[in-house]
Amino acid sequence: DPDIQLHVDSGNGESSLERMEKGILDVGLMLGAPRMEKYEYLDLHYDDHFGVLMPADHPLAQKEAVTFDDLKGVPIALPQQAVDGQHATLPAVWGEDDLKSVLCTYNLLYNASFLAEQGTCLVFCLANLIDTQGSRHLAFRPMDPPVTVPAVLVTKKYQTFSPVVRLFLERIRARVEGEA
Repeated sequence: DPDIQLHVDSGNGESSLERMEKGILDVGLMLGAPRMEKYEYLDLHYDDHFGVLMPADHPLAQKEAVTFDDLKGVPIALPQQAVDGQHATLPAVWGEDDLKSVLCTYNLLYNASFLAEQGTCLVFCLANLIDTQGSRHLAFRPMDPPVTVPAVLVTKKYQTFSPVVRLFLERIRARVEGEA
């Protein structure tokens, strides 16, 4: 293999699509991406799941999973993408009455995790993004019923890719199709 380095840039779906439009980004890995005609999507056959980040000694941390009824009236932080409707599955499960207890929204989970750790609010987020096993005083509990979002690779339709990007996409497609 040639000596190739990839640049991984973190951001939300909206900023990734904007960078693709400007030609700054070739490929986006997105969770729950809204489907738009001008993009191509490769389903990676992986769903991530939402849950709640909380202080390790919070009463809900004693449960195996958290329900939306458990969260009624509890101050909570939501990802900004969920409020903007970028996660298509969320509006269906998060009703208008549920939004009354939203304390804030966030675009960086790391920052919001300190709100949970201090007990300011619970944080609705994707699993496995914050270490809850280390020195931080945090617990994560999945939602019941599960709230999932599919992982997809997104590229701009009719885009001319460099040989390196073409090779990268070919190898990802071959691996995904081999697992299907």
